[in-house]
Amino acid sequence: MDNIIQDFCENSIKKLFALLGEELRNRGNFSNFVLELKKKLDVLGVEICKVALESADEAVRLEPNRKAEWIVDRKDVKTLLTVFGEVKYQRTYYRSKNTGKHKYLSDEFLGISSHDRIDMSLKARLVDKAVDTAYGRSGKEAVESAELSSQTVMNTIREIKNIPNLTKRDLAEKEQDEKIKVKYLYIEADEGHVSLQDGGYVEPRLIYVHEGSELISKHRNKLKNIKYFSGIYANSDELWLEVVDYIYNKYDIESIDKIFISGDGARWIKEGLGWIPKGVYLLDRFHLSKYIMGATAQNHKYRPDLWKNINTCNLKGLKKTFKDLILDTENENKIKEIKECRKYINNNWEGIVNYYNYDKVTGCSAEGHVSHILSDRLSSRPLGWSIRGVDQIARLRAYTANGGKIYNLFKEKADKRKKYFYLSKKSTASYIKNSCLEKFNNIEVLNIGKKTRLSITLKALRGA
Repeated sequence: MDNIIQDFCENSIKKLFALLGEELRNRGNFSNFVLELKKKLDVLGVEICKVALESADEAVRLEPNRKAEWIVDRKDVKTLLTVFGEVKYQRTYYRSKNTGKHKYLSDEFLGISSHDRIDMSLKARLVDKAVDTAYGRSGKEAVESAELSSQTVMNTIREIKNIPNLTKRDLAEKEQDEKIKVKYLYIEADEGHVSLQDGGYVEPRLIYVHEGSELISKHRNKLKNIKYFSGIYANSDELWLEVVDYIYNKYDIESIDKIFISGDGARWIKEGLGWIPKGVYLLDRFHLSKYIMGATAQNHKYRPDLWKNINTCNLKGLKKTFKDLILDTENENKIKEIKECRKYINNNWEGIVNYYNYDKVTGCSAEGHVSHILSDRLSSRPLGWSIRGVDQIARLRAYTANGGKIYNLFKEKADKRKKYFYLSKKSTASYIKNSCLEKFNNIEVLNIGKKTRLSITLKALRGA
């Protein structure tokens, strides 16, 4: 370790500041210095990772508890791609005296499986980027020293089983004794339309729950305590069960007066009324407006009458206006469109009337949220997806929108690994600390009396 740091100090730092001097004399670009520094630090990071992994391997080899069951078989070289670059290190292969099984024990203790070629933090970075951009681009941008394929990115996402919509913190709130008290709660729902590789399409569903809107700046509102639920569901009951479970565990149901459910009239959205207590259905005004605009595209004079009857909840007058509109229309296709509009309004009349019967009704912004959570990634470009891919990306986007960290999904998987024996603090301290970290003390720059920026930085590194 001391040779690595000394070489960095004596050679890399010297060359970097020589480069800075050139940029200064030639009126160059400081960014050239920054980019070169990044390369040097990545090289240093690779070397330190190599020493750290091999030190951990040696600490396990020296552990007395290991010797009781596991015997050394051989040493192998493994290559692991990290955020710094490709790390090649030696690790020991052990055989169990009792079962005959073989394990790379130091890797197992550090959460590196025998088939891992990519470090967990880099996997998280890959998926993080894939949540927002194409697999191929994610593989190119995740690490500078290697270009990972679209297949590698997809396989990394596939490693995450049972992607949750809610974060671990959201789930922890279920255990809280004191539930949140609100008078009104709002649920808005819609679906996206995503093209599949076989030429068909699939509709990932999106539901979000919030406590109404609040003004955060002039002419700009924000939904309070919003939580998203999304994915491909075999039936709507599975999705609504997640939503109702969240509501019951976070909110004091007795304090709630009404829970408004807004949507475009789809059957699966209305089915939420059977799950949500104190639910009131509201028809999304955006979709209602689309139907009326389409029905009156060639006869604008009927549009004010349609809206007047809707705003006054006058169903009888609405029927008459539709009848007059049909009589005044000659095109058969347009007549069919008018009748579809009339049928849509009749089927959702209760949701229209409810909009005017309650004071605390807010506008539905489901279309915008579908665009932001789903369409921006899944259907804004000419992409062909698998059903599983759509489901995973939809869930990951909901999870990250709820504040979730992709790294935690991988970490939870690693935390479930089996513990083969107790690794004593004495063994790790005696080898890793004494034999590795204390070598920092041999570096001259750390021991001189005068403080410099470099000495301060390296001392901080030594004490980390």
